[in-house]
Amino acid sequence: MRLQPYLREAIFIARLNRFAALMRVDGGERLVHIANSGRMKELLRPENPMVLTPVHKGSKRKTAYDLSLVEVNGVLVSMDARLPNRLLAEAIEN
Repeated sequence: MRLQPYLREAIFIARLNRFAALMRVDGGERLVHIANSGRMKELLRPENPMVLTPVHKGSKRKTAYDLSLVEVNGVLVSMDARLPNRLLAEAIEN
């Protein structure tokens, strides 16, 4: 699966609710959408690098980014609950 070319690195600050977090991106604090309602306390930590996908600029969403990946011990973990089925289908096809 190809990742979008405009990914941004971020630092986790706080989880505001099941689907939103506050993160430091490009020197400012931004509201970020989390497409996973799981607990994820072991993943959502300031020491774990976060990778965000910018949302299309024409979108009327409240968040400018989606949380896509978290790096834990050198391994990238998908944080988007919408992706596993697409990833598995692509892996089977290839």
